[in-house]
Amino acid sequence: MSRATIPILLAVLGLAGCNPHSSDSTDGAATGEPASAPASAPAKDVSSDFDLRGTAPLWSLIIRSDRLLLTRAGGEAFTAPNDGPQVMSDTDLWDGGPLKVTLIEKGCSDGISDRTYAFTATVELADEAAFKGCANRAFAH
Repeated sequence: MSRATIPILLAVLGLAGCNPHSSDSTDGAATGEPASAPASAPAKDVSSDFDLRGTAPLWSLIIRSDRLLLTRAGGEAFTAPNDGPQVMSDTDLWDGGPLKVTLIEKGCSDGISDRTYAFTATVELADEAAFKGCANRAFAH
């Protein structure tokens, strides 16, 4: 064997140890499965209570662990069970039968005060027009 052949032979043997199809591979390459996906971001926390408010007409809605409660100026209060929201990337939807609540994680101003809110809110009740407003997480009492 010549001296020029030895480095080539060592390189080939070294590459053989890098075979992705070796039996001790843990990334799925040996089985043809795709490599594991990176860990995803933690789930968004929507377990908190929320307070929603709107003007024109004046209304408020509270989201608590057991219920959704809508009150309106000059109207009857409406309560629906809280079965939890459908969670999307920046939107959460509570569907309490005829009462539907949508929160979008987007800054909001009520248009009357200087107060700012973390969420934009829409409340729909049966066949009535949608109520638009703002929301924040409720403060612990």
